[in-house]
Amino acid sequence: MTNSSDRLDRIEALLERFIANSEAERAASSERLKEIELIQQSNAKAIQALADRTAGDRNDRARLYQAMADLASAQAGYYQKLESQDQLIETLSRRQGEIVQILKVLSDRLPDR
Repeated sequence: MTNSSDRLDRIEALLERFIANSEAERAASSERLKEIELIQQSNAKAIQALADRTAGDRNDRARLYQAMADLASAQAGYYQKLESQDQLIETLSRRQGEIVQILKVLSDRLPDR
């Protein structure tokens, strides 16, 4: 029975090593799982920060486009006023010429003194 007893001892030793290895692997797996969870949390924070920044950039672009549209509108109004001013100056110049002609006619009609 010594042979059988030795065989049982070897089987028990193998089982003990297997159990010890399993527990060590379980502990290592647990540690690795904790590390993965920390990495996952870190990635989630980074993704949220990027999403927030992207939303902020989108809002900044929208404000920029609105400011550009407002500027274009203001420029259009400015150039319309310049055109109106040019037309008014032309009208005044023409009227001034007419007034000068009227003054010449009137001065020609006055007796010389």
